[in-house]
Amino acid sequence: MAVQSVLSVDVRKIIEFLRRKLVELSFNYVVPDKVIEVSLEPELDILFIRLDKPEGKELGEPIEPFIHVFNDGRKITAIEIVNAGSVLKHKGFLVR
Repeated sequence: MAVQSVLSVDVRKIIEFLRRKLVELSFNYVVPDKVIEVSLEPELDILFIRLDKPEGKELGEPIEPFIHVFNDGRKITAIEIVNAGSVLKHKGFLVR
């Protein structure tokens, strides 16, 4: 089941998870302390969080099944979660 409102998503928990996961994977990217855009597409079941604008090329890579991060070589610029309803529920990223 897709998430129907971005208000039910705990974006802070997602960013905390991202920071821990990057350390675990030994990725050496800065995670910005800001969020500039959050986009939810319920029909496609995709959540996209833009943390910063890329400086130059932006590359994406999976850090877990259904969770992808985008970086510009220095910092994480965005997070994309596909199959968002299931992933957000399973990971505890929904506001109760």
